[in-house]
Amino acid sequence: MTERDYTIASSPPNRKELAEAFGMNQTAVRRLEALTLDVTKNLPQGIDSNTDLALTLIASLGRQGSDGDDAERQVRDLQAVLMTMRTLQSDVSRLNGIVNDLSAILTATRLQAPSINYSTIDGAPIGQAVPALGSFSSLTIASALSVQSGGTGRSTLTAHGVLLGEGSSAINQTAAGTNGQMLLGVTGADPAFGNNPTITGGTIDGTPIGSTTPAAVTGTTVKGTVFESATSAISASSGVATTAYTFLSGVPMCWLVLANIGTTSDTTHYDCFAVVLTDGTSARIALSNFGSNMSITLSGLNLQITQSSGATQTINTVLTRVG
Repeated sequence: MTERDYTIASSPPNRKELAEAFGMNQTAVRRLEALTLDVTKNLPQGIDSNTDLALTLIASLGRQGSDGDDAERQVRDLQAVLMTMRTLQSDVSRLNGIVNDLSAILTATRLQAPSINYSTIDGAPIGQAVPALGSFSSLTIASALSVQSGGTGRSTLTAHGVLLGEGSSAINQTAAGTNGQMLLGVTGADPAFGNNPTITGGTIDGTPIGSTTPAAVTGTTVKGTVFESATSAISASSGVATTAYTFLSGVPMCWLVLANIGTTSDTTHYDCFAVVLTDGTSARIALSNFGSNMSITLSGLNLQITQSSGATQTINTVLTRVG
């Protein structure tokens, strides 16, 4: 409040003089004292208060502001502020919610990512749903993506294992195989790595396998298709037909037979050969080249060698199947 000095011309009252003047009338004396107090104290204070209020009103309503707002506009703005304050005062608990919502909107705007749903206000999403053709540099999922959604349904995979489909369930996997192992199927179950299976019979593209497979093929030059080769060494006495090999029954075949004497005691002839045909029950010699000291004969499916050098000798026989 602005302080001002006011001078009252009358002197302070003398109570005794007033009492004598009014014939000792105390009521009149008190009234005069109150009037004196109003004039000397209350009246100056009232003038000061009304002067300050008048100056404020004149400053805000009686002139144009620096921004061009007139008194009427300022009054309307003041009324709007008062109404807002009254509304917030009646529902203070909602003020925090409004501030939080505005903060969320500001955050989403700064991130400039309208394709992601960051939050909601009263159930309404901020931004938009993830687009169908969205592009991401990385994606973190809390749990394994299911097979129905294009995932594996698993969080880890076995190193070097083979993945196995399980319908709509999570994929299965094998253990890692070792050198030389192959994936072996099991009817109605998952395959697994195992060692090479042993084939005991049957054919592949018409060729016998398993028990009819020869142990080895011997020779330096073989023309044509070689199916089987066998070697036999026998000790043959002079003039005695000795069985060197027995052909398989039930399988028509063509054999090339080569026999030679293993010693040098016979200086006349050392070897001979023959082409032998079998029909599955018996065999016959189709072509032969016999020496004077050796011959190749047949007894049923038995291949026999005879030598006539005059002494027991070792005969080496090599048979090669050519058809």
